[in-house]
Amino acid sequence: MDTTLDLFADLEFSAAPPSAALVAAGGEMSEISPGVWVSGMPEFDTPSHILCRLIPAEAPGTYRLEPEPYPGYIRMTEDIGARLGIIGLSETTMRRLMWCGYVEHFISSPGCTYISIESLLAHLRATRNDAARETSFWTAKRRLEWKATCAGGAASR
Repeated sequence: MDTTLDLFADLEFSAAPPSAALVAAGGEMSEISPGVWVSGMPEFDTPSHILCRLIPAEAPGTYRLEPEPYPGYIRMTEDIGARLGIIGLSETTMRRLMWCGYVEHFISSPGCTYISIESLLAHLRATRNDAARETSFWTAKRRLEWKATCAGGAASR
């Protein structure tokens, strides 16, 4: 007889509604992971420095600058949600999103992880709940992958 308590039994069947505080705050909400709702889309200032490369211009011997399309990365910290202005985003949820492959990241050195802002924003857009059609990004297959990630198993999309 299996007496193991399934902490994620509800993830396969129904989604938890957003908290009253998030609903009262207004704005667009995303179910960033099963049962975890966040609010707010970060706004970023124009960078003061950008990387460019020299491209030959039309006139002989002249060049023009062309910005390099490198995605922005930010260092992962315990207050990642507060730093980005995303209400309800915790370090644990962010790490699980990285492990499951929903948010791109790289580890530059031990204890120093960077996440892709573009990837995170794409995930926020993908998980916005469409209340009119009652659709959710978190299909049964994705919920099972999430459950495996939370349990420490290998999950792949």
